[in-house]
Amino acid sequence: IRKEGLRAKDGHTAEERLQSYVIGRMEKMLAKHGKKIIGWFGEYWTKESISKLPKDKYKILNDVFIEVNGRTHQIDHVVVSPYGIFSIETKQYNGYITGNKYDKKWIRYAGNKKYYYENPIRQNYGHIKAIESYLPYKKDICHSLIVFSNRCELKRLEVKTPIIKMRDLKSYLIYCKSDVFLTKEDINYYSMILEKNNITDKNIRKNHVINIRNNKFQYPFRVFIKKYFKNHRRMV
Repeated sequence: IRKEGLRAKDGHTAEERLQSYVIGRMEKMLAKHGKKIIGWFGEYWTKESISKLPKDKYKILNDVFIEVNGRTHQIDHVVVSPYGIFSIETKQYNGYITGNKYDKKWIRYAGNKKYYYENPIRQNYGHIKAIESYLPYKKDICHSLIVFSNRCELKRLEVKTPIIKMRDLKSYLIYCKSDVFLTKEDINYYSMILEKNNITDKNIRKNHVINIRNNKFQYPFRVFIKKYFKNHRRMV
């Protein structure tokens, strides 16, 4: 209260003015960093869910960052299990989601608004290939798994890749049907390889995030240009 110079005024006590001040600061913070905060909670809930897997059968790696042929890949979560290696891509969205495995962008409808975002299947396919590049045995070991928030609705998704809700994540990994069987030695070996090649350098990670943001800003502009020239040709 003293630091901000808050005093009783207009019938409000100093404590009430402090409360208003804090709420105002929180509103500004949410407006600026809301998406990041929501994403952080999604990552946290995923970690909580997979952390409950039997530790004698599963190895868990969170926020894996690897480089292949000069290109960096940031993978939300990797679970090395008796049934193979799962690359888990999490999406903390509400509204309802549409798309198929071939679309470059999927669509999320929230109220009357429509949002485009990268196809998580294509995104995770790149992650799978990045993981496989470090493994001596690649055939059918890696699996893609897309996990969405419990709040969203998945509609008209024409895909074969498993897409589940957060609440089903743990049970899916425990009761997964797979032709792959990894021994305990295999699990330790593959997780060791990924841990060894996980990049922790903050500058490299920061540049990766900047590149992703630049690509996101460029996509709406590309859509605008395509629509413009398409309409222009019709007019001509």
